[in-house]
Amino acid sequence: ETPPDTTFRIASFGFNPNDPDGDANLNRVEIALNDTSSEASWRELSLDVDFLTLRIDDTQAEPTASVLLGRSAIESDIVFDNVNVNGENEFYVRAIDNAAAVSNVAIHNWYVKKQTSRILFLNDYYGNRSSDRRDLHLGLLEDVGIDQVDYIDISDGQSLGGTRVPFTSALPNRVLAEPTINMMLAEWDYIYWISDDLDRNIGYALEITDQFFEEGGKMFINIPIEYLADRNSLFQFLPFQGVQQASYSEPGRNPQFIINNCTEVSATSEINYSPNLRFEGSKLPSYSVVPFSESINLFSA
Repeated sequence: ETPPDTTFRIASFGFNPNDPDGDANLNRVEIALNDTSSEASWRELSLDVDFLTLRIDDTQAEPTASVLLGRSAIESDIVFDNVNVNGENEFYVRAIDNAAAVSNVAIHNWYVKKQTSRILFLNDYYGNRSSDRRDLHLGLLEDVGIDQVDYIDISDGQSLGGTRVPFTSALPNRVLAEPTINMMLAEWDYIYWISDDLDRNIGYALEITDQFFEEGGKMFINIPIEYLADRNSLFQFLPFQGVQQASYSEPGRNPQFIINNCTEVSATSEINYSPNLRFEGSKLPSYSVVPFSESINLFSA
C-alpha cells in the first residue's frame, strides 16, 4: 500500500516484512525519509507494525512529518524533519533479522504539495469540458472573494451502463478510506465539489468524509440531479431527503398533455375550432429536490 503520485499533508504506507528462515527470525523493521546516509537516519518500528501514516506539518519554515502507527493512526515519538514540500520525497523501509542481516531496501517516491488554503476544490466533472467547468467555478469563487483554493482533479475513470465510476486514482486507494483519506480531507475546513453525474465519486463520499464532518467541515456540492429511488444510499450523504419523479414522460415514451398548477381555465359551451395537438419534441425531465426543513451556514468569507 502506497500513496498516489501526489499528496498534500497525509501519506500512508503498508508493508509485509518476512524472513526466508521464518518470521520468528525477524528482529525489527526500520524506516527512513529522504536520507539513508547514516544509521542515524533510520527509525525503528515494532514488528507488529505493518502500516503507518506520515502527517506532514507544512505550516512552519522547516516542515516535519510525524509517524502515526497502524490503521488506528496511533501517535508515536518518531518525527522526520527533512520533508520536501512542493518537491519529491522518498520513503524507505527495510527489515533486519536476529543475525543482523539487512534486507533489500524498499523505496517509494511521491510528490508532496504544500496546502495553501482552508478550501479544497474537488473536480469530478468528466470529459473534455472538465477544465472549462473548473475555470467557471473558480471564477464564481473569485467573484465572492475566494481566490485561493487547493485543487485535486478526481475526474479520471468513466461510468458505464449506470454503474458507479471506479474510485479515483487521484486519492489513496479506497481500502484506505479509514484512516488515510478521512485524515487527508479533514485537513481542510471546506470542500467545494463539482461533478456531472451522481454515478461518479460522490457515491463514495459517505465513507471518506466522516472525520471531515466530525471536525466541523462544511461542503458545497454542484451536481445535476436525476431521479433517485427513496432507498438509494446517496440519501445517507446528500443534504436533502428525496427527489420527486418527473410528472411527465421520459424521452422516448409517449408524451403526456399537462396543465400546470395555477393555470387559468375558462369554461365555454362553444367550440369555434377543433384544436389539433402535435408533439414537437422531448424535453429532459426536471426533478424536484425535497429539502430538509432546516439549514446551516455553509461558508463565511
